[in-house]
Amino acid sequence: FGPTSMRVGLTRFAHRVVATTMLAAQLLPGGIDRAAIVEHISLIALRVSAKKCGRFLGDSAVRGGLLNMPRRKNVMRDTECPNDGTKLILLSRDVHDVELGDALPALKACALEEGATPVPYTLTLEYADFTAEEVLRRLLPAGMEVPSAFETVGHIIHINLRTEQLPHKELIAAVLLDKNGPRVRSVVNKVDSISNEFRVFPMELLAGDPDMRAECKQNGCVFTLDYDKVYWNSRLEKEHGLLVSQMGPRDILVDMMAGIGPFAIPAAKKGVRVFANDLNPESYKWLTLNVASNKLGGLVSCACMCGREFMRNLCMPPDLKDATGLKVGASPQRGSELFDVVKQRRARGGGAVHVAMNLPNSALEFLDTFKNLFDRAAWDGPLPTVHCYCFSKAKDEAAFADVRTRAAEVLGASLEGRSEVRVVRDVAPGKLMLCISFVVPDEVGWRHSPNELPTAAVVEGAAVVVEEALPAKRARVDGGGEF
Repeated sequence: FGPTSMRVGLTRFAHRVVATTMLAAQLLPGGIDRAAIVEHISLIALRVSAKKCGRFLGDSAVRGGLLNMPRRKNVMRDTECPNDGTKLILLSRDVHDVELGDALPALKACALEEGATPVPYTLTLEYADFTAEEVLRRLLPAGMEVPSAFETVGHIIHINLRTEQLPHKELIAAVLLDKNGPRVRSVVNKVDSISNEFRVFPMELLAGDPDMRAECKQNGCVFTLDYDKVYWNSRLEKEHGLLVSQMGPRDILVDMMAGIGPFAIPAAKKGVRVFANDLNPESYKWLTLNVASNKLGGLVSCACMCGREFMRNLCMPPDLKDATGLKVGASPQRGSELFDVVKQRRARGGGAVHVAMNLPNSALEFLDTFKNLFDRAAWDGPLPTVHCYCFSKAKDEAAFADVRTRAAEVLGASLEGRSEVRVVRDVAPGKLMLCISFVVPDEVGWRHSPNELPTAAVVEGAAVVVEEALPAKRARVDGGGEF
């Protein structure tokens, strides 16, 4: 516990002290008083014996005519007659007639049968009764769109504010923090689009704790990450689970752009043998740590390199040589490992190989990796099934045709009738995220001669980090050095 840790601890303590002080003072940023956020609603209530309230709540036809407001009870204490054993049942805001002329027939009949007395009632809603969206609708300028959708990553709320909302960003963040605490401690805003090769977007801290190290649970696994240094999207949990559901426990997953492991780790937990890679050193760090924390080291091999080089290292035979006799294949530790796993698992009735390419902005460009990549003498059985994620600005069915056409252009082979395309989600107006799945076509994947190099083979001069699955316990650098 050194000076740096002490400063971080004191900073977090200071943020919490400030937040607690503001709450005690009933003030939001800008001097807005929480106590001033109040609404009075005129209603009709039924004064009825406490013993008879169950009739009104238990009958769905009757209950449909009650207030039924989120976070509010339909039955209130009768403060005007505290000793009479009565309660007040609050009616729908559509009921204005104290004679119940505009009430539901079933409700009116029940009130007569139970001897209930209709009375005027004023419901007072205070700051604590409103959602963050309802509070902001009262505080932001009239006509301004209220931020209602956001992503939660552990203790962090991530919002994407529009230009017109930026002058009010501190207020928006303070309300979100106040209404979602104490579980939420930080609010960040995306200040620009993702434009770097590591898929990390620039962000600004609007409120709360500057600590960006978060812990998330997804598909039965626990993930830890530095949110400002790696790519993570909680909205893709369903998609992660959907892809993993297509794999059997004896299958193999090659995750070319694995991030911190949202596909790789749930797949390994299912029993799938995984080879995972990411170019971002920070993603690689958290990928290896998440593999270890989920106790899946024996099923996952991790690497940090270019996706093309990663596939080449896995799929080229160890003894492949070029026309000059120079050995260009992967090292025996890497090149033979995938081949051995495929043969062993296919001998036990599994062994289907899936390749995930989750880099929507450019993954289609990497499809040329599969040209002439597989050697018939080394590769056992059918070629892999590729799941490639991408974006399209085309609409409806045209988006499917757009993705197939672009993929086919890179592969050099038609995918009509032998691929599936589906929409993953709407990313923005006029922009879809899709996934195209297909088995690598024979005319694309198989090498025509034993020493023919893959069309897209790239020999990397720089060292790359590779971590083997257990029993190896430490990562390795190409060349055999340990660190």
